[in-house]
Order: sequence, then structure tokens, then C-alpha cells
Amino acid sequence: MSLNGCDVGGLGRRLSALGGRLVAAATVLAVSFGAIVSVGVPAASAAPSLVIDKRVSTTTPAAGANFTYTIRFRCASTFESCTGATITDALPAGPALVSNSAAGGLVASVNNSNGTLTWTLKDPLPAGSTGLVTVTLAYPACSTTPSDPPAIINRATFSTTNAGSVTAAAPAVDGQPIPACPIGGGGGGGGADPFAKAANGLGDSSGFTQWYIRLPVQAAAYTVEDVLPAGQQLHALRS
Repeated sequence: MSLNGCDVGGLGRRLSALGGRLVAAATVLAVSFGAIVSVGVPAASAAPSLVIDKRVSTTTPAAGANFTYTIRFRCASTFESCTGATITDALPAGPALVSNSAAGGLVASVNNSNGTLTWTLKDPLPAGSTGLVTVTLAYPACSTTPSDPPAIINRATFSTTNAGSVTAAAPAVDGQPIPACPIGGGGGGGGADPFAKAANGLGDSSGFTQWYIRLPVQAAAYTVEDVLPAGQQLHALRS
């Protein structure tokens, strides 16, 4: 059929031949005064929005006490999934990692590389899905000398391949002052385990001076060398 020189039938056959390659079915509309061809193509879908929130269980942990970061994330979209999604958190120096966990069944794996935790999420992450991960740290129990470390600012980043990334910071953690580690005692919760040496009685009534050397128990292997002062002799060695 031809209207005003337009082969409507042929055009219809060519559109039908495209099959599934058309996003929407072609519609051919013929009117008595001419031919109008309308092909419906839906507008491109918007990328999903990313939402992340990070909080901490306490901002003033005591020396040696645990505190926990909670990271909540959301792939905010009605139809579009989040692809290649990850959560990363560079852990602060000082506190020791105690544990990490995930809730909601959206975490595929977690990796700790030089103090940076990376949670790889389910791919694709369904539109509208929400989950959370937690990180528990131990504030240092003691240090070589008494100290009052600066406040800790810790951030987490939610990244995807189709919607960019967003970052959130938890409230600053300003822990209580950290005491000096006692000679002969363990460093405790925060992983503080310094190498130290101290004397007990410089020339007591027995004529002996006792030296205490605390070894770093967290080290895999090490050698300790102690050079005695001139004129002194080793009386006994205990461990």
C-alpha cells in the first residue's frame, strides 16, 4: 500500500524484520491525508543513587576497650541495579582490628590488605537493596610512654561501576589517655607491644642490678642483643 508516495507496507515489513533489536515495537499509523510513522523508544534509565552512612558505638573509648563502626549502604533506585559495588575502609593507625561482620546477605567477600578492608558486594546489587557491615577495633591499652593520641577520623567509601562513589565519615573518636605499659606486662587490647628495658634496683644490698627486658610477643621472629657495661659481669639469665 502507498500513501502519498510512502510504501507503508514495505516500511512495516522492514521494521518487523528488526525483531528484538528494537527497544519498543514500531507503530505505523496511516491517515487519509498522509502517512505518519512513529517508533516508540523509552527514555534512558537514570543511574542509581548511592547512599552510605557510618557511625561509631562510642567516641571516647577507654584504654584497651573495644569500639565498633557500623556502615550502612543502599542502592537507591526503583529499577536500576548497582554493578561492581564495593565498600572500602582504611583502618586508622593505633587501634587493632578485632573483627568485621556483614548483615543482609549482600556481601560476597571481604579482604584485608595492609589495613584497608574491602567488602565486595553481590553483583549486581539489586535496586533498592540495603545492607550493613561492622568493624570492631580495640583502642590501645598502653604505650611505651603515656600518651593522648589525636582524635581518629575514619571514613568509608561505597563505589560502583555505574554510579560513581560516595564517602561518609563517622564522628571523631577521641579516646581517653593511654598509660605507659608496665615492664614485663603485655601491651593488651590495642596491639601495643613495645620492646622495652628497665632496671630494678641499681646496686641493691646484694650488689646486683636486675634488668628486665620485655620482648615484643607479636613479632614472628627476632634477635635481641644486650651489651653489658664495662666492668660488669652476667650473674644469671632468666626468661
